[in-house]
Amino acid sequence: MIGKYSSEIRPAFFLTIPYVLVPFWAGVRVFNQAQPPTCCTPNMVQEEQRKGLLKRPADLALVVYLILAGFFTLFRGLVSLAGLPLSCLQPPSLAFPFHICLLTAKGSLLSHLIIREVLH
Repeated sequence: MIGKYSSEIRPAFFLTIPYVLVPFWAGVRVFNQAQPPTCCTPNMVQEEQRKGLLKRPADLALVVYLILAGFFTLFRGLVSLAGLPLSCLQPPSLAFPFHICLLTAKGSLLSHLIIREVLH
């Protein structure tokens, strides 16, 4: 092994080898098995997929959950990167009339610098 910390490899490092090999072995074993017969014919599957999303409540619930989870993740990421200043969440009457909300990783810093320049 080469690298900056190659001299710091201890014997306990080799305990991780099963965690790499066992999933690989299990994957090879699963994918080499014969496929069991399915209970659904291709015609049944095609007929079910022809239905609209509103007639499949489980799929509709999963799509709504996916959209909500995506918005939550985006919002959480913007807040954690300080890209969404708290003043963007306030009604416009409470914020400065010339406040610029930038939804970038450095947006809050840039918007506050713009405000400071305008005020002075």
